[in-house]
Amino acid sequence: KISNAKNLIVTYAKYDLQKELYISSSYDESLFNKKYIEYDYTKSNEYNKLELIKYLDEYRKYGIKSSSLNKLYKHYELEYMSYDNKFKIDDKRMFGKYLKDDLTLSYTSLNDYNLCSFRYYLDYIMNINIFEDTFASMIGSVFHKVLSMCYDDDFNLDIIYEKEIENASYPLKPSEKYFVRKLKEELRFIVDTIKTQDEYTSLKNHDLEKRIEIQITKNVIFKGFIDKVLYDSDTAMIIDYKTGNPSIDLNNLPYGIDIQLPIYVYLAKNAFKDIQIGGFYLQKILSSTTELDKKRDELKLQGYSNSDVNILKKVDNSYENSHLIKSLKMTANGFYSYSKILSNKQIDEICNIVDDVIRTTSDSILNGYFEINPKEIDGELVGCKYCKYKDICYRKNEDIVKLDKQKYSDFLGGDVNAELD
Repeated sequence: KISNAKNLIVTYAKYDLQKELYISSSYDESLFNKKYIEYDYTKSNEYNKLELIKYLDEYRKYGIKSSSLNKLYKHYELEYMSYDNKFKIDDKRMFGKYLKDDLTLSYTSLNDYNLCSFRYYLDYIMNINIFEDTFASMIGSVFHKVLSMCYDDDFNLDIIYEKEIENASYPLKPSEKYFVRKLKEELRFIVDTIKTQDEYTSLKNHDLEKRIEIQITKNVIFKGFIDKVLYDSDTAMIIDYKTGNPSIDLNNLPYGIDIQLPIYVYLAKNAFKDIQIGGFYLQKILSSTTELDKKRDELKLQGYSNSDVNILKKVDNSYENSHLIKSLKMTANGFYSYSKILSNKQIDEICNIVDDVIRTTSDSILNGYFEINPKEIDGELVGCKYCKYKDICYRKNEDIVKLDKQKYSDFLGGDVNAELD
């Protein structure tokens, strides 16, 4: 069959990645016209350089020295094993078509951009991030759903919980079904504790899973969801549920990093006009302890309260020795030093800084600025933390942007008598 074929080219490999290969014993050289291809290097300099790089790779990795290597190496000067990892957009018009002249930002996308703008590009422009559903993320979604309905007149925790578990896309493993049953009782305790906590506030109106959109500029929209807003005619408090370990640090606010609570303040101030923010808090809704008193203590709100007592007592009538807010306590001389309080002026300044961060970030995105620039704050490389793209960006040390650790008391101004623990 081989000898009768008119047009047949047979090739074989001489090496693989580990060793030299040998041709099959059934090979009969008399069946073939054996040819060695002589490459013509007179046509294209670009092609010749690519060939030279290939031969250099073969020599460096496998010790194979091509007969053409010396010829090409003497002729061309190459910066072999060097590269430029910088991101560039050659055609900004094409990028503009992708955005369709509109840009929608959220806390997550804003935070990702300010951690590293190239990370944002891969996530939100190239869309190569694939969300991996996990047991933890599934439970977080179920908990948020149940808590968003706990004030309904016909609220039934068992029915809602079982329905959400059944409809979840995550396939439960046999070992996880046990934890699902245990976590339902944990959630029941959380709901009961939250309703007990409500007795300490006079803010009885509530918006749950509050969706807010703000038109920043003609082409930029900022949107977000606040888990819970309690309010009356002139005062509101903000609560965000967290199944993990919450962070309430305001020190990175000017950098636009880890500013979820400030963003919720900004959204609420725009959605609820002429209203004062009485406090903004995270609430940790999963505990590792089994002791009921410790569980209740961990469910206390963690965040910042308004220093105006007339406003604060609406948020928490036990503010002098709070049963609702962690680390909030007063003496005859004022608030304890570890109480986290802010004035109305400082809360307004938070909104101003958030607005500036949103506008600056959106301008950079619309101008196609996606440099590899992971941020390092006080020696911690936060820009690369949990990043999936380390093998893509080829980050160099000079790409790292080093930022100084700040204190929120410095940029918010005024008297802040409560620093972070």
